[in-house]
Amino acid sequence: MIERTVGQEYFVLTIDMAPIDIGDMNEYFGCTFTCPLPKGYREIVKNNLKEIDAISKKFVTIINKEAALKNPPFQNILLGYHERSEKQQKELLKGFKIMQVNIDNRGVYCVRAGGSVQSGDIYLDLSADSYFDRVIAAAPFHQFFEPGVAFCCHNIDYYWQALLTREFCLKYFNWLNKKIFENRR
Repeated sequence: MIERTVGQEYFVLTIDMAPIDIGDMNEYFGCTFTCPLPKGYREIVKNNLKEIDAISKKFVTIINKEAALKNPPFQNILLGYHERSEKQQKELLKGFKIMQVNIDNRGVYCVRAGGSVQSGDIYLDLSADSYFDRVIAAAPFHQFFEPGVAFCCHNIDYYWQALLTREFCLKYFNWLNKKIFENRR
């Protein structure tokens, strides 16, 4: 999707461009996705670390609230838990939230969903795998993405973790991209 601003255009990343792959239950139980960063993000990160911290906290609050209400894109957050009673589902939803966002000189480099430190995190990969590079390089919109840089799944065991962390990545990407275009004015 391209959104128009006054006198310019900027690219907006959507969930369709960072699809979640659910692993085969017999071979590997888990979910994966890859989310790129916009070209030119490093300059924004370098000059806006305090703002990144503030906007990350805002994103977490918004995402966690929407997930608890099962509002889109979280309407299927209980996928795999439908056999549980309504009371059990409500209890589960209390833990279905982003718990931690780590920031350093790279900007956001880690996002963790859920209470377990053994599961539910994504990380910023500064040498993203060749599959990602091939897919992005072949896309007609490759000029919007930083080559070889992406958020990748580390221990995303459940669909709800993928939903939450992917939503954070998309919001962060779109915020960075908007800042890039604001700085070009």
